Amino acid sequence: MQMRSGLFNVCGVWLLSLCVLACTAEFYTRPLYQVKEAPLAFAAERANLYQIGASIKRAGVAMGWHMQLVKPGLILGTLNARRHQAKISIAFTQTHYSIVYDSSEGLDYDGTMIQSKYNDWIRRLSNAIQSQVYLNQ
Repeated sequence: MQMRSGLFNVCGVWLLSLCVLACTAEFYTRPLYQVKEAPLAFAAERANLYQIGASIKRAGVAMGWHMQLVKPGLILGTLNARRHQAKISIAFTQTHYSIVYDSSEGLDYDGTMIQSKYNDWIRRLSNAIQSQVYLNQ
């Protein structure tokens, strides 16, 4: 009888662990968030691409991103956070910008879903870009 109840306890713990893992995995990843053609502050229309690019770079650096201007209207960003890395492209004009996923390591991207921390990083970066462009114009 004791051996049988011990087996039920082990099975119960194992099933509970699987349920917790399954629930955690569902909340752990989310659909990939990308910023597409987000409008820049009205005042940005008076700035040239170099000034807007400088504002975007400042915003990214302030958020911990390594930002590289590839050409006017295009910046590549890389964020290294512990065991994770995210690479993005930021295309911009005088009126709009887009943040597009390029690649990642350790973020479990499967073509649709990615760890939710990536989406948080992109939302914070987008907010920082909006603020920086507004403040610098």
